[in-house]
Amino acid sequence: MPARPTLKSVALRAEVSRQTVSNVINSPDIVSSQTAQRVRHAIAELDYRPSHAARQLRTRRSMMLALRLEPDRGGINGSVLDRFLHAV
Repeated sequence: MPARPTLKSVALRAEVSRQTVSNVINSPDIVSSQTAQRVRHAIAELDYRPSHAARQLRTRRSMMLALRLEPDRGGINGSVLDRFLHAV
């Protein structure tokens, strides 16, 4: 199985820096249209998809929500969970 394309491999294909690739993905208006087009073409060619794990590490945000319920004999957890899910 071939290795998953990285920011570095996209940068090499587009002949730009990794920072430029990152700028095209995150702040496209600060990159010239010609360069952005080259980077987007390389992204499509390599089928690059940003790593969610890497993004979570970088931003220190997981975008996950957790709820811990203690076991209850009365069956109230079901209604609590139902309200929680509807609120989300």
